[in-house]
Amino acid sequence: CNDPSGLCLVSKGNMSCGNESGVYTSLVRLASQLSPNQQAHAANAPLVTIETDNSSILIKEYDGHTVAFTV
Repeated sequence: CNDPSGLCLVSKGNMSCGNESGVYTSLVRLASQLSPNQQAHAANAPLVTIETDNSSILIKEYDGHTVAFTV
């Protein structure tokens, strides 16, 4: 979970608080600009999915805090 500035607040499991935490915040904010007419609350916030051969990372913003987890 990242704060609104992109700084990692907490990490569990195989997600680390490394350099990528700010990238997750940037990605979800850029994705929200694709539909600028939607109201900015959690129900309308986009869900960003990054898929690799080994796993998928889901990223979503809730009340200004970005949450990323692997599946």
